Amino acid sequence: SILDRGRQVSPTPGSQFTRRLLRPRKMSLPAPWASVFAEADRLKGTHLRTLMQDQARNDSMFVKCGDLTLDYCREKVDAAAMDKLLALAQAADVDGKKKKMFEGVK
Repeated sequence: SILDRGRQVSPTPGSQFTRRLLRPRKMSLPAPWASVFAEADRLKGTHLRTLMQDQARNDSMFVKCGDLTLDYCREKVDAAAMDKLLALAQAADVDGKKKKMFEGVK
């Protein structure tokens, strides 16, 4: 719940209030964020069942590192969406921040 002018408000999922609260205005977003939201809008009308029919997509959604295998083919993304997410991570310098975190830099 959220405090709104001294009273508690419990926004319902999908309500206009919740959409405004969780999603900033697109025109105020930096380009990488705007492109990620555009991809989300593009994929909104696509059912995961449809994405799962593309075997090449499914095969590309596995990442192996040693004995660890990540399978994210059941996520509602495709290659274009992953490219936008990776571009966002690069723009936000996630690798640099991860390196600093492991070095103990605050």
